[in-house]
Amino acid sequence: MRGRMHRLEIELQILGGKTTPRQHIGACLKLGAVIFALTLLTWAFFSQGLIVGIAVSLAFATAAFAYHFTSPARQLALEAGKIEKHLPFCLMQLSEELNSGIAMEGALSQEHKERHLGCFRQQQHAGNAAERENTPKMNALNAMELVL
Repeated sequence: MRGRMHRLEIELQILGGKTTPRQHIGACLKLGAVIFALTLLTWAFFSQGLIVGIAVSLAFATAAFAYHFTSPARQLALEAGKIEKHLPFCLMQLSEELNSGIAMEGALSQEHKERHLGCFRQQQHAGNAAERENTPKMNALNAMELVL
């Protein structure tokens, strides 16, 4: 249990640290209690079996608690999936910028800006076009273009 609490604390800190593990568990318990009460009232309204209604309500409340309790881990996994989805494109763009003669610091700062703006583009930026035009690679491409 202590290991799970420590992991939950780390997950909550990564997500912004707005809540503590105790607050998160309290919110999970409140949600479970509300789900239990609503399910039990609904069951009592439509059926006569109280014991079965309590069991069904307890099952729904436990499922709601477990779902809400694991929400930080699921949210982190979703964010990791988004990053992994765009990582090849960012690395490809970084490689293209390095191959075109832009300094490593400039290319990394450009990637940093794009990541914080939420832009993961495969295209070249118009602002860097002037820098790329004077590189040997671009000169060779321009010369080949004139020949063709």
